[in-house]
Amino acid sequence: MNDYRGLAPMDMSGNLHERWKFWKQKFNTYLKATEICKKSEETQCAQLLQYIGDEAIHIYNTFKFE
Repeated sequence: MNDYRGLAPMDMSGNLHERWKFWKQKFNTYLKATEICKKSEETQCAQLLQYIGDEAIHIYNTFKFE
């Protein structure tokens, strides 16, 4: 068993739609439990990127924001 402080990274195998829904639920629970949900959107996004995992960050880095 891995010792994750907070959340384990999102598993990027199999049905990504279902895995994302499940991981997002766990992430939102984590934000509430740690009261990070009361912090700025920038801080919440930083937490998401901290925990989602390297593979997902590589995908995130391909997004174009305007």
